[in-house]
Amino acid sequence: MLRIGFSSETLRTSEVISSYKTLESVERLFRNFNTELDIRPIRRRTEDRTKAHLFLSMYSYYVIFHMNGRLAPMLFQDDGGASAKMTRKSPVASALRSNGASVKAATNQTSGNGPAYSFSTLLDDLATIAVNHIQPTDEDLPSFEVVTTPTPIQRRAFELLGLSHRADYM
Repeated sequence: MLRIGFSSETLRTSEVISSYKTLESVERLFRNFNTELDIRPIRRRTEDRTKAHLFLSMYSYYVIFHMNGRLAPMLFQDDGGASAKMTRKSPVASALRSNGASVKAATNQTSGNGPAYSFSTLLDDLATIAVNHIQPTDEDLPSFEVVTTPTPIQRRAFELLGLSHRADYM
């Protein structure tokens, strides 16, 4: 049996418990692979394909992690979590919701009085933006593209992400 010991100066008990509780984010990551990321197992397992699959999976999670952070004001996500952690008496105690998150959950509204979304439903809403390629029936006229006009909710999401809905799509 392998025993690993640490002196009490290395980590305090509360730090050990807090570190253990961060494993929840790793578990959430693997759940998200099959839900939000829609990543499925690869069928032909070669070393290169496995490495590429793992790299793309982790990179996708990295992008979603940062998108969640920026879009937090529009999501049910607790964007006041740091202040809630400060009021926690012990790392063993149950996690507390911030006041802002409690209001979002109770009213389904953000602090800006807009609807609160889950990450998936907000992505579904953003997915309705489309680029339409128009080819007139008269062959002498050039074709052109039209980007659908974003709704106020979509505009807000793009602002929070620091993006334009008219990003270079070609």
